Amino acid sequence: MDAQTFEDVARKNAARMPAALRPKTIAAMRNFIESTTDYPARLSTSLDLIEIGEAGLDGVIKDAIAAISGSDLRNLGLHYIQPALEYLRKTDPAWVSEWVAIQIAERVLYYHEHWLPFVTTISDGLVEKFLQRLETEDFKHASCEGITAVIVAHADAKLAARIFAKVRELRHKMEAETSQRHEFEWQVMRQLATVFRCLPGDVVAAGVLSSVTGGDPLDLKVAADLLSRVARPDVDWLLIADDELKVGFRAYLKSSVDLVLQQDDFNGEEKAHLASAIAQVGKPEDMADMVTLIRADIERMRRGRAARMAGDNGPLGHGGYMSYAFWHIAAVMHLDSAGAEHVLIALLREPEYLSEAAAAMVRDCMPKTKPTLNQTFRHDLMWAAREGCVPSASDDQRRRRFADALNSGIKRLQEHDQDGKPVAGLKELATALAAIDGRSSAATVLDVIAIPGQWDHATCLSAAERLLMAGIVLPATTAFALVDSFLERTEKWMQDSDKYLLPRILALCPIVDDPAAGIAKLRDALSTRRLWGYSLREIVTALGESRSDAAVDLLYELASAPQTFNAGIN
Repeated sequence: MDAQTFEDVARKNAARMPAALRPKTIAAMRNFIESTTDYPARLSTSLDLIEIGEAGLDGVIKDAIAAISGSDLRNLGLHYIQPALEYLRKTDPAWVSEWVAIQIAERVLYYHEHWLPFVTTISDGLVEKFLQRLETEDFKHASCEGITAVIVAHADAKLAARIFAKVRELRHKMEAETSQRHEFEWQVMRQLATVFRCLPGDVVAAGVLSSVTGGDPLDLKVAADLLSRVARPDVDWLLIADDELKVGFRAYLKSSVDLVLQQDDFNGEEKAHLASAIAQVGKPEDMADMVTLIRADIERMRRGRAARMAGDNGPLGHGGYMSYAFWHIAAVMHLDSAGAEHVLIALLREPEYLSEAAAAMVRDCMPKTKPTLNQTFRHDLMWAAREGCVPSASDDQRRRRFADALNSGIKRLQEHDQDGKPVAGLKELATALAAIDGRSSAATVLDVIAIPGQWDHATCLSAAERLLMAGIVLPATTAFALVDSFLERTEKWMQDSDKYLLPRILALCPIVDDPAAGIAKLRDALSTRRLWGYSLREIVTALGESRSDAAVDLLYELASAPQTFNAGIN
């Protein structure tokens, strides 16, 4: 065969070529590498040579990798780039480390968790370059995930202090120039905060403690903001392994409670951030500090609302309507979920915290399952509960105390009935009670959700579903009243949230105490509000799970209607 044909055969079958032809095969492959401008092919041929025992290909592989475009690098990643890097790091780990770090930072290589093991060292200059980009570029419409991953992988206390100082500098500038919007500064702060919240706990603690001065309000504001994680579902909680660091950190935060109470903090952000920070490093005995912050937050809201009613349109008046109840309750539960009981019960008396306190009580009483994409209500658990197959509560005494507190709260609010209209928070308490003590307190819950309301259908639905999960057979009158009220409110216009809510409300009808009447009601409703395709999934499921013969006819009607398989709600 001619030379070109031999070269093609050799490249594709290097490992299978006869030993007698090995020198000629190697020569042909090296000739191809030197002559081709196809860098992916040059790389793959080099790897084939390595596989058959050839050496001295470091430079060839580096040149090929450097010349391959970003999209090709991603496509070749696991098959060619990774083997090439594994080969190179045996002889030049520093080059591999820096090259991979840059590719991750530039988002050339995705899935940084896979590639970061190749980054064994990173120069101070490269870290500085990445940090400067975060400090000087707006990544609002671009991802800085890669840069963040590389910086975090090799961060130390010095770097944490550096980020803290920059954020403090920006915050100081913004507070000194209140007439400007500072959109760029806000974006840079968000970028740096993202990096900071990804740093290891010990690095964070050491960096902050080396940067703050006790009694400095701005230091505290910046520190608490950067450390606040308890109510952020997208950020891991702060974990400090070094006991000495943890003690020092806790002492700094606890000593700052009085300081934060002296600040205006009209919207409550500073108190919430400090509570969140303390919760992560505190001890159960720090609950007193959490309560102090909560009481101050309640007073802040009341003072702000009073000022707004008096005509104050400034920070004080506007801040009164900003609630951080969720943050404070999350902090309390994180600090000591068992010891939080008395705090939650006490907060049922505070309108500003009532709903969040009640929701926190429910946390351990709901089934430990998540709704799937096609199933928002677990009919299997409902039927199990009706048949008495309900696991006992892990702490029945605590559950009983919560139920008593919720019942008392409901009675107290009912005494303040406003012309037959539900008092704010009443239905939220009933919803929590349905989850905690649905079987024994069903009558109370049903009475509350029967009170007419215009914008509380989601809350009433949640209470009804929780009663069903407790094994209560929902009265048809309750479900029908909810359906009628919802249809009346949305007669002229449906928001997107209503389109999500409607199928769930209608899905109650087949599983009431009179399934035949419920299914007739459902058929009636569907004649006025046509649901098609995907929007019918919950209703079809409910019909199938109703165990009622009456469901068969309606299922047949839906299956026979051509429009059923179109999308949307009319």
